[in-house]
Amino acid sequence: MRSKVIAVSTLAALLSLTLVSSAWAEPSKGKKDDKKDKKGDKAAQEAPKDGPPMTKKSIVLVPDGMKWGMVRADLEKLVDKFIDEDFRPKYKAAGKSSPRIKALDVEVANQKAAFRRNFIDLVPGPTGLDAGPLAGEYTKGNGEAVMPHHRGPGVKIWFFFIGGRLWKTLEEVSLVEGGLYGKDVSEAVKKILAGVGDTPPRKIDADPEKGSFYDVFDWQDDKTHMRMWDRNGVFVLVREDKVVLANLPNLRKNSGKANDAVDPSVAKIMRDEKDAPRKDEKKDEKEKKLSPPPPLAGPSWR
Repeated sequence: MRSKVIAVSTLAALLSLTLVSSAWAEPSKGKKDDKKDKKGDKAAQEAPKDGPPMTKKSIVLVPDGMKWGMVRADLEKLVDKFIDEDFRPKYKAAGKSSPRIKALDVEVANQKAAFRRNFIDLVPGPTGLDAGPLAGEYTKGNGEAVMPHHRGPGVKIWFFFIGGRLWKTLEEVSLVEGGLYGKDVSEAVKKILAGVGDTPPRKIDADPEKGSFYDVFDWQDDKTHMRMWDRNGVFVLVREDKVVLANLPNLRKNSGKANDAVDPSVAKIMRDEKDAPRKDEKKDEKEKKLSPPPPLAGPSWR
C-alpha cells in the first residue's frame, strides 16, 4: 500500500512540473526549485484552458501498426505478429531442440487462440466488466465490443470496437523492470511526455460526485485524444479516435441503463421463483382457516 501511495505522489510531482496548477505541486524549497516553478509557470501559460492541448508531436498509437477503423480480423493478425515477436528470444534459446520448439509452437498457438476467444460482445445484459474500472468506457446494445491482450511485461491493453471498427485502446500499466514504460513512475512520465513533444497536459480534477475518482491529464492531435491517470499505482492510458468520439451521441442510441438489463428468459425464471413461495403461503392460510383452533395452554407453572 505504501508503494502505491509513493507512486501516486511521484506522478503528481512530476506532472506538476509541466502543469503548475496541479493540486499536487510541491512548495518551493530554494532557488533550484524556484527555477523549476518558473518553468512550470511557463508551461501552465502555454496549456490551453479550454479543451486538451494540441501535441507538438503526433500521438503514437499502441501497439505499432495499429490504425483507427481496423476490423477484428486485421487486429488479430497484428496481435499474432506481436506474439511471434515476444516468443522470438525463447525460440532462439531453444536452439535445435525439437521437443522444446514443439512446446513453444503449442504455447504460441494457444496465446493466439486465447486472444480470439477473449472477444466480448457488449450486448444488453450483465457481464464481469460492469463492476470494474472499465465500466465507464463502453455501453451495451450499441454494437460495441472489447478484446483484452497482455502486451509485454506489465501491460494489459484493451481494444474497443464500435460498429465492427476499432476506435479506442486502454492500457493498464504496472511499472516493472524491462517494461514498455520503464521500471518506475519517473521513467514512465518521461516517456509519455517525450512522446507528445513535452506538451503540457490539461488537468481535469477528480469529481467523485460525478463518478470521476482520479485526476486526469489529457492531450490531443488532429486524429487522437489521449487521457492518462494513476489508478492506485496502475498507470492508465486511453487513446481514442476523435472522429468517433465526436459522433458517440449518434452511435450510442441505447441508454446506459441497458447495461444492467437481465435477459427476458432469466427474468421469467426469477419471477417464477419469487412468486412460488407466495402460492404456498396462500395455501397455508387456507388450511389454517379450515383447521380447528388449538387448545388453550394451561398456566406456565403447571
